[in-house]
Amino acid sequence: MCKGNTKDDEVMSANRFLQSAECLPEDATRDVIVERIESCCLVFLHSLLAARSRTHRVVFRLPADECNLSDYEIRLSRRHASRFAFCARALAQIYQLRITATFATKRDLFYDQKSLYGTQRNLDISITAVCRLLNASRSSQNVLSAGRGIVMGSLIVDIGGRRLDCSSAPVIISDWMHHAYYLSWPRFILVVEKDATFQKLIQEGFLSRFSSAILVTGKGYPDISTRKFLKHLTSTYQLPLFGLMDSDPHGIEIAMTYKYGGRMKSAEVGELSLPNFIWIGLSRSEICRYPIPREQFLPLQKAELKKTIRLCHRAAEMQDWTFLNELNCLHE
Repeated sequence: MCKGNTKDDEVMSANRFLQSAECLPEDATRDVIVERIESCCLVFLHSLLAARSRTHRVVFRLPADECNLSDYEIRLSRRHASRFAFCARALAQIYQLRITATFATKRDLFYDQKSLYGTQRNLDISITAVCRLLNASRSSQNVLSAGRGIVMGSLIVDIGGRRLDCSSAPVIISDWMHHAYYLSWPRFILVVEKDATFQKLIQEGFLSRFSSAILVTGKGYPDISTRKFLKHLTSTYQLPLFGLMDSDPHGIEIAMTYKYGGRMKSAEVGELSLPNFIWIGLSRSEICRYPIPREQFLPLQKAELKKTIRLCHRAAEMQDWTFLNELNCLHE
């Protein structure tokens, strides 16, 4: 009679599977995601059985990802009971999305279990934790985000046979556009910091004068959908990318976010830097060339000074002397 695997053998197999896992690409297959979730559940059940003594309290220990984030633990305690419930439910929702090959936004998932999560933030934190646990991006788990950025210009998008013309009116940038087929061939992309600037350029006929351009705004600090959209366009079609931001600490931070990505990276986001991003517009170093009285400049507030110092450190790390020079000019 053939002897079956013991529970310990199954748990060891699941552990080996998780430890050898690498970050999944956006088009990761459904079977791999489902298998990882099932393996996590198996590890959890084993740790639950072992958690009878005070020395074995950890139920889930999320693996540290490759993006310099701290370890994430969920313990069998009153303090972490809610957090564990949120993450467990998020895992179940993602599992259902994968096996049914359906998609949902984070807002959809929240309202599906609003009585459990209580606030959107609890669901958002849980999704991030699951991304770290599975070493997979959020979109590869069929979880979409409601975009904040908008685009208009010489861009025709084919989304599953449905044609979307971005030249007639501004279109909200969504996760669906990251894998779409583009039918037009624009010449360059201009990203502006503010929605007011975006609307003003349209009113002034920017897209009529530059008919082969794409105009984008993230409405301030860009969200993930906007950055992924730009990453896809620039990497696939090798389009020049220009950014028009203010020359104050906030504008420079936004420009650096586009070019180098967020300060904290995770499996949820992935690599979204835009190395070909070129910051344009009137800079502080150029303003100094004009006869503008010094008293016309607003002094930096305490929080802005701290932000400037922090950005100087990051610019030096990236060896971006253009940004560093502009930040130093703000101190003068």
